[in-house]
Amino acid sequence: MNKILKKIIDFIKGEIIIRTFISFIILDIGADLLMNFGFKLIYSKFSIVNLVLGIFGVILLIIFFILTYKDICLVVNDEK
Repeated sequence: MNKILKKIIDFIKGEIIIRTFISFIILDIGADLLMNFGFKLIYSKFSIVNLVLGIFGVILLIIFFILTYKDICLVVNDEK
């Protein structure tokens, strides 16, 4: 079981299309959390749940930009 999981992780590390797909899923989840819960903080009463989920959405957006930057750097380094 451990060998199969290791092979899957190595495949994901090697395939830039899969990493890009995963990063866009993270972007979708982060933007959805930010829109649904982050903006509710502005237009409705303060709620700690909205604050936490809004912050989590921002963190996911930052992770998306980091993953996208790493993918771009890998593509540029492969071309050299």
